[in-house]
Formats: sequence, C-alpha cells, structure tokens
Amino acid sequence: MSKNFEFNISKEDYLRGLQAITKSIAAGNSNSSRHAFEQIAFLAAVAVIGSLLNPDDIGAVLTTMFLTMVGGCLMQVRWAKLWRTIAFDPIRARFAIALDEQGWVIRQPDLERRYSWTAVQRIHELPDLVILEFADWYAVPMPADLWAGPDERSKFVEYVRARATQLRPDLPKAGASNRSTLLVLFGATAAGLVAMVSTINRLGAFNNCGCAFRHSLLGQLIEISPILAYFVGVLITWPILKWLSRRWPRVGAAAAISFIVLFVVSLGGPPALQIYRFFSQPAP
Repeated sequence: MSKNFEFNISKEDYLRGLQAITKSIAAGNSNSSRHAFEQIAFLAAVAVIGSLLNPDDIGAVLTTMFLTMVGGCLMQVRWAKLWRTIAFDPIRARFAIALDEQGWVIRQPDLERRYSWTAVQRIHELPDLVILEFADWYAVPMPADLWAGPDERSKFVEYVRARATQLRPDLPKAGASNRSTLLVLFGATAAGLVAMVSTINRLGAFNNCGCAFRHSLLGQLIEISPILAYFVGVLITWPILKWLSRRWPRVGAAAAISFIVLFVVSLGGPPALQIYRFFSQPAP
C-alpha cells in the first residue's frame, strides 16, 4: 500500500513542529530534575548575598529576586519564539511525501530525505495537525486538510503506528507539560522562600544578641538556619507538587499558585506600599 502527499506548510505549522521536537528532547532529558535543583540553589545563593548586603530589608531583596526570576523566564519564552520565527525558511514550505512498505521519501525544493519505518519516533496528534517525528530530530507537520475527514486521518495515523516498530509513547498535549513544570518550579521556590523568611523572623531576637553563644559553632549554625529552611521547604514541596500535577493537575496548579500568592502577599506589601507612596506624593 503506497500513499502520496503534496502540500505547503505555514509558519505556524512549522513552529508547532519545532515545539514538538523541543518537547521530545526535554522528555528524554534524564537530568531535568537536577537542572531544576541547580536553579533553585542559584536562587538561594542570590538570596544569601542579598541578605548580607542589605540585612535590614530582606523582604525587598527576596521580592526583587522572585520578580527577576519570573521576568527572566518570560524573556526566555519571548526569545525562543523570536528565534523560531526567524528560523522559518519559506523555500522549504513545500513538501512531497511518498511512503510504502519500505519507508518514507520526503522531498523539498532543495533536499530529499529517506527514512525506514524504524526511523519514525513519535506521532503528535493535534486538532488540525499531525506531526511526524523522525530519529534525527526532523519533524514533518501534516495539515488536517490532507484527508477528507477525521476518520481518514485516524486511519492514516493507525497505518503509521502499525508499521513504526520503534514508536515512542505519546507526550502530553502541547504546552501543558511546560506550563506545569514552570508552575511547580515557581511554587516550590516560593514555598522555600516563605520558610526562609519565617525562620529569619523567628531569629530576630537572636540576631540582636551579642552573647558569646552567638559566636560559637552552634550559634553560627543557627544563623544559617534560614538557608537550611529554604532547602528543606523546596525539597518537601517539589515532589509533592510534581505528584499533584501528574495525578490532579488542577489541584497541583492551585497548590503552586497558593505558595506563590503567600510569598508575594507576605513580602510584596511593604515594597509596593513604598512605591505607591513615592508616586502619590504631590509635586513640589
């Protein structure tokens, strides 16, 4: 049984093909959890340096740090979208595909690729697009209008699945996994910062003490207890939020948002009030 397709892809289809490849690469990264903890450790180091430089206003330091983290993530998303847009080459928008029992032949105006059925790695089924992913991280986005209707498209997908012996499991729907990971990261970080601030507040009287105990080894360990509280809060919250996000996504998202709101409310009030008072002062 042979099948032939000829079609043009739009820039939007091309971008979604890149997103599918990006998700597959991220899903195959066994060190993703380690990278997340490295980011959390970096934030803790920033908090320590900020608190040492400005010990009288730790709330403003942590609020600025948290907002900087959020802003950095938003900028990364923006630059990723810009790069994908620039990378689109209209010359390669034309596809001619032929497939039979031996494999695939994919032709574009300036190149030709040949794949066996074992090279098909994953199928991404979207409402208006079928994205085929191959072993060399090459993606072919096939618009839904190539088939007469949903039934014909389902038959084609089943045909491919039956012959692709090295097919990997399907990934979550586009965008859901990335948003969930970011939310879990922000929620765990916020929970650790809340634990850190609570510990700092409880050590207020101890920090004002000039006794010899404060300069002893145990006293110095107590002084770094806010950092320990931060890591304990993150280490406890991170797996819980990940489990909730997998089991009950809405509950996990609500829990992560609750930690973020708790942190912003506990620390964002005084700095925000100072900014409001500054701008609300009458002009001299």
